[in-house]
Amino acid sequence: HKSARVWADTVARSPPEDIIAPSLDSNQGCEGRNLRPELLPKDFGVASPAGGWCRDFSEENKTQVQRACAEKCLQIEGCAGVTWYDSEVEPEEIRGSRCCFREETSSRFEQDNTTCFVASRA
Repeated sequence: HKSARVWADTVARSPPEDIIAPSLDSNQGCEGRNLRPELLPKDFGVASPAGGWCRDFSEENKTQVQRACAEKCLQIEGCAGVTWYDSEVEPEEIRGSRCCFREETSSRFEQDNTTCFVASRA
């Protein structure tokens, strides 16, 4: 049990990006069942026209948005992953970036300006 506790203490002290960064797959999207919208806090981003399981963010720092969405997914029981879309994907619809939260991420697709975060790998 001691080694598990040491590992937990190390994780608690290490910066979140050390856990999250390796779990982000650039130019990859992931799809599956969408997370139930009521599981997402209302004050996290802006509800997206794409659906209640997605949130839009206007912040300039897209890396921070990716990380915030990944961290939020890890806090929500049943969240298996997030697909992050840059505004480059749909400039007329996305003003900044968008995170779509998934209950499962069984389907993958390649797409520029898109990142898949898989919670089980974090």
